[in-house]
Amino acid sequence: MDRIRIGIIGLGTMGGEHAKVYSAHPLAEVIAVSDYCPEQGEKMRARYAIPHGYVDYRKMLERSDLEAVVVATPDNSHFAPARDVLESGKHALIEKPLTTSVTEADELVRICRHTGKKVQVSFNNRWLFSCHQTRVTIAKGTSVGPWRDTPVRMSRSWYRQRGLGGLGKLLLPGSCRPTTLT
Repeated sequence: MDRIRIGIIGLGTMGGEHAKVYSAHPLAEVIAVSDYCPEQGEKMRARYAIPHGYVDYRKMLERSDLEAVVVATPDNSHFAPARDVLESGKHALIEKPLTTSVTEADELVRICRHTGKKVQVSFNNRWLFSCHQTRVTIAKGTSVGPWRDTPVRMSRSWYRQRGLGGLGKLLLPGSCRPTTLT
């Protein structure tokens, strides 16, 4: 089976995790990465032997050998790269949330229908073993006991910056917890 040739836009925490996982996967090959910080791109390229790096992701999207692209930019900047990925004829995996507005999300759906390309939102908690086991338990009709909420302190995180995450400190509970059991 052929390996899927992947590019990654945004090499912060989540982009780095995608680079690590896909570089180790036998059916994937990360062939290009893009980050506005050249040093970050070079660091990832060296760490995972990724052959091509770009500061401008649009230059990366000109590659004819890319099949799919991960969009792992901050939440408020998902739309433009996702739109450009789809319009360049590539499939997209977008970190959650899809966008920070319904209008932008609707536009991505329209582009998908027009291009025939696929988009998946990376609700990564759905694939955690503990979440899977909880879902299986509930599906069997077995009680899982009382639900408890664990406070998370993220004082220096971009999650709490309203301009970057769009929802301030409500972003984490709003985009992660409700998706873990469906």
